[in-house]
Amino acid sequence: ELAVASRSNITFRGDNATLKGGATRFRSYFYITGSTNIAFDGISFDQLQPSLPTYSSGDYSNIYNCPIYASTTSGLSVANCTFVNLYTSSIYFYQSSNMVVDKCVFTSPVQSQDQWLQFVYLQTYGGSNHITRCRFENAATTNSARNPAALFASGGAATSSLSVIGNRADY
Repeated sequence: ELAVASRSNITFRGDNATLKGGATRFRSYFYITGSTNIAFDGISFDQLQPSLPTYSSGDYSNIYNCPIYASTTSGLSVANCTFVNLYTSSIYFYQSSNMVVDKCVFTSPVQSQDQWLQFVYLQTYGGSNHITRCRFENAATTNSARNPAALFASGGAATSSLSVIGNRADY
């Protein structure tokens, strides 16, 4: 995990780069906290779901192998990135504000695990947030009680906004 704490104006740019997790579970590839204006552009993330341990009911409160985990952060931008083999969430945005996710592709094999799947997860968020021109593909689960979600948002502040425009979900 690469921790970015109390930093500003950082861009992570990929040039045909693919970041892969390992065979064990960990919190995230990038853990961003207390930072402003952090951007990801053109990176491919492989979350390696088929090779990870089975997710069980005792794991529900945990986020594992999440490529981008932002907490108490303002100004997160994720553009032109690819997220494959979803394990729990691809982008987790917690107690943060002002996020833009644009022109990203999220895809996953059929899930054999008993879990909820959220590609983009906003929890207790504020500011102006936008998810635009993304593709959410192939996130089927074997448990009909836990359907996948391209986007899950909960706890938005009364003054916050969330725009979801021009996206495609196909599963």
